Amino acid sequence: MTAPVKLMILEDKRFLAEDLVDRLSDYELMGPFASGEEALEAAEDELPTVGVFDIELKGELNGIDVAERINKTKVIPIIYLTKIQDDQSIFERISSAEFPVFFVSKPVSNTELKINLNNAFKALENLSGNELPEEEGSPMDVLSDRVLLRSNTGVQSVDIKDLVFLEADGDTTKVYAATQAHPIVVSTHLKGFMEKLSAMSKDMLRVSRSNAVNIRKIIEIKDDFRNLSAKKTLILKDTDETVSLSPIYKKELMARFKMI
Repeated sequence: MTAPVKLMILEDKRFLAEDLVDRLSDYELMGPFASGEEALEAAEDELPTVGVFDIELKGELNGIDVAERINKTKVIPIIYLTKIQDDQSIFERISSAEFPVFFVSKPVSNTELKINLNNAFKALENLSGNELPEEEGSPMDVLSDRVLLRSNTGVQSVDIKDLVFLEADGDTTKVYAATQAHPIVVSTHLKGFMEKLSAMSKDMLRVSRSNAVNIRKIIEIKDDFRNLSAKKTLILKDTDETVSLSPIYKKELMARFKMI
């Protein structure tokens, strides 16, 4: 029987670590660990199959140190979470590694993470000569109409149909829901949030660089007749907030409605 894939998560920022746990929940996970020392202590008892390591960590050891020490015991692929501003010397050190390394830029997108996981698994096949099992699908009893939103105040369960709109705020997303008095701030950026949500609902649609709306919540699309080139304004049910509709997203939005 093929041993299960075990991913070790090394990330010292709690929100990002919890987000990675959510994204990688189909696998057996080790961690998340907030320091290199904790990760190495766990590796003494059990080695991971693949490492998903942030580079910059609090403490004496960074992600590269941990990867190099683990790979002295057993060669495994490492997926490094990197930032554009990471020092060039870091990339030179990573590139000279004698074990398979892959990169995922921050903020992490599901697509980039999945591609590099597949690359890591292919590298494992080359190392072991054994074909790894494919990622298992979601269990049949997973709820398809609700999402769990993790914020700094806890985890909140929200019905997808109650989502009103989303607003990008740097590396986080503000989630406005009909059942919530205040927006829920989650640690996933808007693009990543939309990637997760698209598998569950087609009702959430991007309407600008910073916003996505539940099209079933649109009450009115307002024009500014004094300035025909101005952005249209979306009036939404269950909120006093308004959202602008950028021209580049107008065609896709209007195609979802039957005009009479």
